[in-house]
Amino acid sequence: MGIEKVQTAGRRLSLLMKGLMVVLVTSAVVQALLIGCLLRTFTEHGLFSAAERVVRLLLWAMICRRAAELFQTAGQGEPFVSKNVGRLRRIALCFVGMGFLPGLAGKLAALGAPDKPLLSIDSFLWAALIYGLSEIFRYGCALQKLDEETL
Repeated sequence: MGIEKVQTAGRRLSLLMKGLMVVLVTSAVVQALLIGCLLRTFTEHGLFSAAERVVRLLLWAMICRRAAELFQTAGQGEPFVSKNVGRLRRIALCFVGMGFLPGLAGKLAALGAPDKPLLSIDSFLWAALIYGLSEIFRYGCALQKLDEETL
């Protein structure tokens, strides 16, 4: 696979992630407006559940933004840069935040949410996986720097 194909794929993935981010942010804004319009009809539990959905969409938008930036640098032929390590770590932190959302929304509601789990294990597993990937990228950055210094 030539470098041109890799760069083209990186640009396409970057555009896809940017488009997904726009859709998610727009959806979050629309849901926030609906919450504002329907505030009188929501119970307290419904309000916190809706707010949880808006926060979740905003976290997904942040993830898509960081992924678009990551794919953009990969499309330029430079995947192992320190900025990508930071981007992957911020994506992992967003997943950690999503792991706490169900329990936080349930605890903030006056009646509680007995049907909601306190933590989302799936989000923590994704966070661990992406954090591990960031460590691989960090090691790749160190190897690339060592390679540049020896030449």
